Amino acid sequence: MRGINTFEIAENGQVGEMRGINTFEIAENGQVGEMRGINTFEIAENGQVGEMRGINTFEIAENGQVGEMRGINTFEIAENGQVGEMRGINTFEITGNRQIGEREV
Repeated sequence: MRGINTFEIAENGQVGEMRGINTFEIAENGQVGEMRGINTFEIAENGQVGEMRGINTFEIAENGQVGEMRGINTFEIAENGQVGEMRGINTFEITGNRQIGEREV
């Protein structure tokens, strides 16, 4: 773990590598891969989270898998589903029980 003001909380799971400034990572009962960013928040419950790069990017995954997400002020909420790659500025994505591929804005 490398970083400045980096917080890492892992419960019953594995956490890989995390680099960042003011980066928060919470993993419960899941695996977390690599996360780079500034003011990036990542919450994973009972799922796997891949790589996330961004500034002020929020990612919430419940009971699902989240791939890669790049963006500025991008919000992603996935419940019981899979989310692929999402790039955008001020892009909002809400998924419930379905799959989403790639979307560029």
